[in-house]
Amino acid sequence: MSLPPSRGTQYEAGLKYQPPGWNAMLTAAVFQITQTNVPKTVAPGDVRQIGEVTNQGIELEAVASLGSGWDVQAGFTWLDSEVTKSTELDLHHRPTMVPEVTAALWTRYTFQAGFAEGLGLGAGVRYVGSTYGNDTNTLKVPSYTLYDAAVSYDLGRASPALTGVELAVNASNLFDETYVSGCEVDRQCYWGQGRTVLGTLKYKW
Repeated sequence: MSLPPSRGTQYEAGLKYQPPGWNAMLTAAVFQITQTNVPKTVAPGDVRQIGEVTNQGIELEAVASLGSGWDVQAGFTWLDSEVTKSTELDLHHRPTMVPEVTAALWTRYTFQAGFAEGLGLGAGVRYVGSTYGNDTNTLKVPSYTLYDAAVSYDLGRASPALTGVELAVNASNLFDETYVSGCEVDRQCYWGQGRTVLGTLKYKW
C-alpha cells in the first residue's frame, strides 16, 4: 500500500560554549518539530498514518579532551511528544516507541608513552527511558541501560611501515542484557539487540 509522504516543520535554537583554557565544547539546544502523515503500525501488517505529531525538547552535549590522551563525550535528550491530530485512540497521547529521556556517556583513554603506547581503551553507557506500547498509553515498556566497550591499537606506533593502520574491536551491549526495545501494539514487541562484537582494520592516509 502506497502512503502519502510524511512532512515536517522544525524550529531550533541553541548555544555553544567553549570554557576558557579547556579543550572542550558544551552545546545546548531547544527544538520543536511538527510532523504530519506519520506512519504507525496499528496491528501486525497494518500500517496507517497519524494526522500530526508534535515533538519538543532539549538536547545537551559535552565533548572534552582532558589531556594526556583522555577524551570524554556525554549527551542528554528530553523529549515531550504528543499526537496532536488523529481520528484514532492515540489523540493527545504519546506515540509508541518514543522515550522521554535518553542519555549516553563515553570515555576513551589512549596511552601516549611506554610499552602500551598507541593502545586505546574505551567504555560507555547508554540509557533509554521507558516508552509506551499502545495508543492509549496503558502498556508501558521498561527503560534499559546498556554498556559498551572498545579496544584499539595504532600499529604505526609499533612500526613506521604501518603508519595510519589501526586495529580495533568494539563491543555493544557488553553484558548481553536482555531487554525489550519497544512495542508498536499490544501484541507486537521487539527484543533489543544482544551483545555485538565487531573487529575493524582501518587505514588513514
